[in-house]
Amino acid sequence: MRTAKGKKSMKQTKNWILNGLLAVMLAGIASCAPSYDAASSTNLHRGMVAYGAGDYATAFAEWTPIAEAGDSIAQYFIGEMYSEGKGVAQNYSEAAKWYRLSAEGGYSGAQFGLGLMYATGNGVAHNDAEAVKWWRRAAEAGRADAQYFLGQMYAEGRGVEQNDAIAVKLYRLAAEAGSAYAQNELGMMYAEGWGVPQDERIAYVWFNLAVKQGLEQSKENRNRMTKNMTAAQLIEAQEMLRQCIARRYKGC
Repeated sequence: MRTAKGKKSMKQTKNWILNGLLAVMLAGIASCAPSYDAASSTNLHRGMVAYGAGDYATAFAEWTPIAEAGDSIAQYFIGEMYSEGKGVAQNYSEAAKWYRLSAEGGYSGAQFGLGLMYATGNGVAHNDAEAVKWWRRAAEAGRADAQYFLGQMYAEGRGVEQNDAIAVKLYRLAAEAGSAYAQNELGMMYAEGWGVPQDERIAYVWFNLAVKQGLEQSKENRNRMTKNMTAAQLIEAQEMLRQCIARRYKGC
């Protein structure tokens, strides 16, 4: 399996997504969420406050009625609770059911979660093609996590025909959005010449960006590039890195 060191696990990704979404929703920034009536909005907010405080039973009680009424965000969180066994007994089949309801309602977080279920075979029969289907929908909605994992599927030829060029395109989208893991993988593609012309300077840039975000595993990849380059190439790569940061990862 051709992956750079530091590949993000699916469990890590789910926790990262959930924590981030809670913070965003509690701050009142929910542009991807459907319109709510006052009661649903109150239930959703109270559930998120309870969940953030570790009171999972209360969160489940707040979210269940609006999830059953068709609220896609609440459906997603009910799915998460069944998946993680928080406030309820862990039940992957129930998690998949709620993810599917939310995903079919157009919520990209649930589309990503359902893709994870198919990729791991938790709650549903393992099916890489279905994982690709749902990750593609979430990726098209702009989710960097889905873009990253969909890139992995193309890089490894799982559920789709293997295609490094498409993998690079997806990694780049996620990397430009700030995903350290996608930055690491994109660096590897440049280091090895997979889907792009080999360029150790560009690989150095992406590995460094991942390290700057705290991805310690990328240090070994960056150090390998440093050893392979001449002094002149290293100076050029460091200038490319400076410019990339100034452009906020775009056009690197």
